[in-house]
Amino acid sequence: MSTLLVKSKKIGLFSIFSSYSINKFLSFLANLLIVRLLSVDSYGIYGAVMNLYTLFTLFSGFGMGSSALIYGSEQRDPIQKHAIFAYTFRWGLIGSFLQSVTFVLYVLFFPIGIAEMRSYALYLFFLPVFSFTLSFIQILFRTQQNNEMFARLNTIQSVLTAFGTTIGAFWFGLSGLIIIRYLTFFIPIVYGFSKLGYTKTIVPLSKKLKKEIWEFSIKSGLTSCLNQIICLLDVALIVQLLKDPIMVAQYKVATLIPDNLYFIPNTLMVALVPLFSYHLADSDWIRHSFKKIWLINFLGQLLLLLLLWNLGPFVLIKLWGTNYWDCIPCFRILCISYFFLAAFRLISTNLLAVYKKVTFNLVIAFLTCILNIILDFILIPRFYMIGAALATCISVIFTSLLSFPYLTAFIFIKKGSKLTSS
Repeated sequence: MSTLLVKSKKIGLFSIFSSYSINKFLSFLANLLIVRLLSVDSYGIYGAVMNLYTLFTLFSGFGMGSSALIYGSEQRDPIQKHAIFAYTFRWGLIGSFLQSVTFVLYVLFFPIGIAEMRSYALYLFFLPVFSFTLSFIQILFRTQQNNEMFARLNTIQSVLTAFGTTIGAFWFGLSGLIIIRYLTFFIPIVYGFSKLGYTKTIVPLSKKLKKEIWEFSIKSGLTSCLNQIICLLDVALIVQLLKDPIMVAQYKVATLIPDNLYFIPNTLMVALVPLFSYHLADSDWIRHSFKKIWLINFLGQLLLLLLLWNLGPFVLIKLWGTNYWDCIPCFRILCISYFFLAAFRLISTNLLAVYKKVTFNLVIAFLTCILNIILDFILIPRFYMIGAALATCISVIFTSLLSFPYLTAFIFIKKGSKLTSS
């Protein structure tokens, strides 16, 4: 156990976990304060604006961050790595700028539901560029296996966002709350860049490698989009099929605890993906490390599921009140969904990306999305919000049982050999 703790500390796992924990805690407190500082109308407009912004920025920077992480973590000539970083950053910035332009054009020329949203949404015009830049700097630290700096930047932004948005809302209302977000990105960008030790390169990449990067980026970006859209669809379909705001509120509360626990497996993947990419040619290391890490993660997530099943309803009622008693069955179903996602699906998606099996990941994400929608239309009219929870749970279990065996085949049958992208 002591050896495991030493290794975890060495790769920065504790730093990442602490950073994500601080992020979640500060975000929760800031939201409590912002709800009280803004009027109900203003908070509703803010939520609608940020939801629209999120939908337009799911496909961040043409997915170039994923390629920078995987290709930049492998054992390559440092000069070629710098060329890969320069290429992916340049095209990622172009993609982010095009996102900004598309977002503004939509806001200006298309109906957006609430008229008051338009002026506030325009404040977000250049934010995708800031967001991609900070994310890319953090990716560069991950490729160096410098997870302490990754975690530090994450913590700095969390603190700035929590305090900055609260102060902005207090002094300037909704406008201040939105505009202050630029500062919460700008400061960590400047700090991160100063610590990066950037090396400029003009070495060109081969056409073959460029093609690989574009294929990997597009497929990884689309996979990420589909996985995130699933989270938004359940609530949208409950709204459309049931038209009951109380049931929407019940379902949203049921999702809060499981959704906020995703940072636990995400912490593991942030630390391990660059490490596995670096050791990809060492099949013995891959097999030995995977068995140990997966077993520890599986047992930890199983223990967490048991705690959530038994103690979660008590915590839920204490935090949100007895009005949400009816959402407990949904909560327990979503906890099972979280378990399969954390123990099987997330590790499969990330490590298959290391093997460049992004086509398979994209197909699985597409199947999950389609299956979830079909089950929503079948189950929600019959079982209401429990139907939405069941749809999510069934689709996650089904696709987890497809992706995890596929991953183990590459690790144990193929013996970790380095494969071409597919």
